[in-house]
Amino acid sequence: MIRFIFLCLGGLLVYRRAVLMAFAWIARFGYLAYVLYGLVEWFRPGRMAGTLYRRRTLLYCLFSVGLGSAASFVIGRIWSRPRPFVRHRGISSLIPHKENASFPSNHAMNSMAVALMLLSRKNWMGFPFLAGSVVLGTSRVVCRLHYVSDVVGGFAIGAVSAWAIRRSAAAKEAATYVLWLYDGLAGAMAAWRRRW
Repeated sequence: MIRFIFLCLGGLLVYRRAVLMAFAWIARFGYLAYVLYGLVEWFRPGRMAGTLYRRRTLLYCLFSVGLGSAASFVIGRIWSRPRPFVRHRGISSLIPHKENASFPSNHAMNSMAVALMLLSRKNWMGFPFLAGSVVLGTSRVVCRLHYVSDVVGGFAIGAVSAWAIRRSAAAKEAATYVLWLYDGLAGAMAAWRRRW
């Protein structure tokens, strides 16, 4: 019986370690799923109208992340909340990190901004990315890089930045200009390659 209890406890410790390692990996590299998705969607072939709509959506995502990051920078200058592993010296983070401001969680903010922008543009990949935002935010807390309020604040700022960009005429004009510029450069490069 005692041997069985020790085997069960050992199994729980191994399971706990595997879960912590998974959260550490997600906290460190989870944002790359969003970057990879953006690159694949930008260069994925398709009909002209669909490709332009997709690229405009990706630009809106990028603008949302930029707006949220600007807000985060200002908040960090006004209130530099120490991270949990800085404030509580007995606690160490599970992954290496700088001792910069904890509020808001930029990972949570950016992932939420992208997920909500995708959903607002009727891109159903927003649903898995919305779930991914929750997992990413949770992983940042589990790894002791943020407090729960940092993640919730990041989600709120991400939602507001996505909403603001979605309603912004300036963002629409900027996206149109970037698409026009990209199309011109891509056409010039294609013509140059044909010459050589």
